[in-house]
Amino acid sequence: IKVGSAYKTPPVVDKFIPSITYVWYMILSVVSFFSLIQYVKNRELNKSLKLANADIEQQNKKLESNLLKIQTLIKEIHHRVKNNMQMIASLLTMEEGEYDDPKIIAALEQSKSRIQSMSLVHEKLYGSQSLQDVDLQEYIQQLINFVEDTIGNKTINPDKHLNIPDGLTYDADTVASLGLMINELITNSYKYAFKPNKDNHLYIDIEKKGDHYTLIYSDNGSGLPDDFDLENSTSLGIQLIYILTDQLNGNVTYSKGKRSTFTIDFKEAESVH
Repeated sequence: IKVGSAYKTPPVVDKFIPSITYVWYMILSVVSFFSLIQYVKNRELNKSLKLANADIEQQNKKLESNLLKIQTLIKEIHHRVKNNMQMIASLLTMEEGEYDDPKIIAALEQSKSRIQSMSLVHEKLYGSQSLQDVDLQEYIQQLINFVEDTIGNKTINPDKHLNIPDGLTYDADTVASLGLMINELITNSYKYAFKPNKDNHLYIDIEKKGDHYTLIYSDNGSGLPDDFDLENSTSLGIQLIYILTDQLNGNVTYSKGKRSTFTIDFKEAESVH
């Protein structure tokens, strides 16, 4: 017996090891292959996204440029409409000098005041950022000044009590309708309610109630006669108020107590159409 011969037996190699190694090699090859394919796809996708983003950015720049041109055009339209209306008002002022009849002169002044109320809407639209909404508080304050300048009676200087929410804006159609109505009411107050060198007061309140609004106009004058029929009145101003209120899907009520008050419920023109 040779010493140490029992320890020189060749090691036994598991026959499954080459197969497992081959399988792992195949798996790694397949994974690497699909990873390469995915990488190529991702690279192509990123390239396509970059091209798409560049195209979108270019289109956005064109849209911004076109939008600026449209805004400039709309501003120019409002500016020209305002100027044309002011020119008409100036022609009416010149026309007043051709007549001596107080009724004709009063009618011309009233027409001029109505034109100015609409001209003011376009002036406010011209100066607004949105080009479609008008700040009502600012508009009404300036409208009152227009009426005072038109009537031109320095002995009448009423206290104005305006209760209009800050930042309340309406679209052009709504403001044009409200402006004409308020113009009629203010003019009537100056003509019939207010007395020279007396304690005169004018109140304008606007409240939001659900999906509609309420305009409350009042003065401290004696008010309309008890037998005055508003709905069947032949007064152009009263008829105009009813027509404009109807366009805003609203209604008009009148009451008389300590104040002579018109209450007009209405909806914004955009929500009516």
